[in-house]
Amino acid sequence: MSLLNSDPSLQLDTHPYFKFSGLDTKLDPTSMDVGENQPLVGLHNAFCDKNGQITLDNGAYKALDASNVSHLRHYDFNTLCWAERMDGGTRLRSSRGDATDFLFVRPAVLTSTIFNRKVGFYAYASIPREFDGMTWREFPAPSMRTLGPAFGVSISRRLVLAGCVGDETSLYISRVDNHAIFPAEEDPKSTSVLKAGKVDIANLLGTADIITGLATFEQNRLLVFTHDRTFIYVTSPGIEDWGLDDRANVNVGCVSHNSIANAGNDVLFCSRFGVHSIRRSAENGIMVYSYPMSEDVESLYRSLFDSVATPQEISAVWDQDEGQYHIFFVQRDNLRTLRLSMTMPVDEESTKPRWNTGDFLYARCADSLGGQLMLGTRSGIFKAKRFTRALNNESQQDTRVSYPVARVTTPILWNGTMTRTKSAYSLLVQATGGGNITIRARNEAGIELYAQRLEISAIDNGSFSTAPLTDSYELRFEVRYRGVQLEFEIEAEQATRLNGFAIMTRKE
Repeated sequence: MSLLNSDPSLQLDTHPYFKFSGLDTKLDPTSMDVGENQPLVGLHNAFCDKNGQITLDNGAYKALDASNVSHLRHYDFNTLCWAERMDGGTRLRSSRGDATDFLFVRPAVLTSTIFNRKVGFYAYASIPREFDGMTWREFPAPSMRTLGPAFGVSISRRLVLAGCVGDETSLYISRVDNHAIFPAEEDPKSTSVLKAGKVDIANLLGTADIITGLATFEQNRLLVFTHDRTFIYVTSPGIEDWGLDDRANVNVGCVSHNSIANAGNDVLFCSRFGVHSIRRSAENGIMVYSYPMSEDVESLYRSLFDSVATPQEISAVWDQDEGQYHIFFVQRDNLRTLRLSMTMPVDEESTKPRWNTGDFLYARCADSLGGQLMLGTRSGIFKAKRFTRALNNESQQDTRVSYPVARVTTPILWNGTMTRTKSAYSLLVQATGGGNITIRARNEAGIELYAQRLEISAIDNGSFSTAPLTDSYELRFEVRYRGVQLEFEIEAEQATRLNGFAIMTRKE
């Protein structure tokens, strides 16, 4: 029976909190009580969806045995290849069971790209290797084996490599459809527009900066990142048609090639001071510019950035199914990884991205293809388990799925004026899923006032309820405070969602 029906003469004020807007570290926790579109000071292993409901992160189960996975990439839907760090260096493996004898010298930062149906792995000052679906072999172009490029990208039917030893400002462009021929292998007398080429941006820079990453934008634009700037080249199969796009002005650079991700029409990447998106202007359709995405969590981002040993080791993945950009910060102890995630808005013109943190499985890298999100960890490769369906022909009978423990922390809630002492009566929680929620309350001085464990009913049909009021739980909450901070710790057995909550206080 509802507590509200136990005393007809009871008069209460209701203070609802809903449509959560994710993490916010730019404001003081004492000035964030807004009710609707409520920001949070802690959101760990859970995220705010497009409706502002707090949803537990996806669970996962172990897909492949591996150790110390530092980089991974889909070859196809059924085949993965990855890099494992060992005592003597980094070796390459695939889910087909083979491995390379060659070791990249530790601590090499590996990158990868796909061209001509082969996955190429690169590391600065190292001989590139590629996987053709069956075996590993050395990169076919002798000049690239000598130059040791750090990263590459495929565009306009060409493979573009950069970050070469002693030539860190140049782009090396393969012949069309043939990555065995780069400028050094090309016939110097060739007049073909399909021949290999080279572009040096040193004089465009005007500084001692170097290329730090490459990406594709739209269908035919190549993004060339440095530490402080980004250049955009218009490309085509014909090498003479390559040229700098003078209508683009991007005065922000990228710190790690592995942080670059194509997200719909945007390109997301990490700079020294935040996450940025390169996009085309919706107003005139001509200008290309960078847009800051992480202003709400700038201080948090900077602290995570400072926590890594090498910025080049920061990696990220775009999960198209969830509309999320996950950034992995491997800690200096090389044991733990902290994750910062952004849920992109559905309507970018009116809604800001929503942020959260996580450390589930201490995942340190990931790759996504066709709805399959694969996570690389120190103890193996895991597949994210979607809540509502199996991926491809994936069986739902696997019972070894584990889910993260999520923590949601509110700012200090004043329930009206900041000076008056309130007398709370009950707490109404709207939640759907299966598991337990431990609720703790502290006053404005940090003194714990309340702790209660709530068991929520399981989902039988594999989907969330469409009637949140049927999933309401009312708890006795008789405490006094001027301000109160709530923490929800969610231990789930399956999909779990916190829709909102309300505090009922006695009228005085």
